[in-house]
Amino acid sequence: ISQFHGGGFFFESAFSKLYHEHFNVFVSQANSIVVSVEYRLAPEHPLPACYNDCWNPSLQWVASNQEGS
Repeated sequence: ISQFHGGGFFFESAFSKLYHEHFNVFVSQANSIVVSVEYRLAPEHPLPACYNDCWNPSLQWVASNQEGS
């Protein structure tokens, strides 16, 4: 599961306690893994920087590391 943290692209983090606790419970019940993506935030990095961070390297990594590859 690929997870992109909330925060409107200008605050929060993939390492936030809220997300960490939520997904620890989720993966233990769903027998899955979650890749929580950290991306650059506005205003220091305006759009489309966050989209590029999410789609390009993170999802390519997930696709290339899926079971059976």
